[in-house]
Amino acid sequence: MLERALIIILTYAFIGGGLKYIDQVYDIHVFDDSIAWILSVLCGLLMGTLIALDSPSAIILLGIIISVGITRKIDNPPFYIVALLSIIIPVFLNFTSIISDYEFGINLIPLTFIITSGILDEFLDEMGDRKKIKALTFRPFMKIMVLLLCIFNIFSYIYFLAFLAFDLAYIYVTWYSHRAVKTMTSLERKGRGVIVE
Repeated sequence: MLERALIIILTYAFIGGGLKYIDQVYDIHVFDDSIAWILSVLCGLLMGTLIALDSPSAIILLGIIISVGITRKIDNPPFYIVALLSIIIPVFLNFTSIISDYEFGINLIPLTFIITSGILDEFLDEMGDRKKIKALTFRPFMKIMVLLLCIFNIFSYIYFLAFLAFDLAYIYVTWYSHRAVKTMTSLERKGRGVIVE
């Protein structure tokens, strides 16, 4: 049980950090785009596997994919790969006999709550970026929703810890990318087309 919890938490952290790395490659051009492609495959495979084999992760991760899709934040080729793999894996397993008696199912009520909270987070984040209000970019709604679903015994608290790990890794990569920009010379920034936020 402890090993499984640790694997889930570390996997979420990897996915969170990987997605933000990809995002920063295309948003501010600070990282290596070849690594972004590798991360897109790894993150897509991990997300697809979790969605296929772990019911709470299916709700959380599909909620993230659908909410960012609705808000048009799937906006670069590696993100399309992540989303595609995340959906293909459970669909593939559902229509093949690789895992005997496998049947993909998902509880639509908590999924709807996660999607709604994700859309609110994306809306506030965009407003915060546009108006330079940092407090609006903390994306609180999905974290609160995952916590509420844990409180009401829809999820184990492992998933709240996993989602926090996802978020902390996401924040760390954001911080590290800005630090990397600051260490570049103006010539390096110009050569890479780095956008200073």
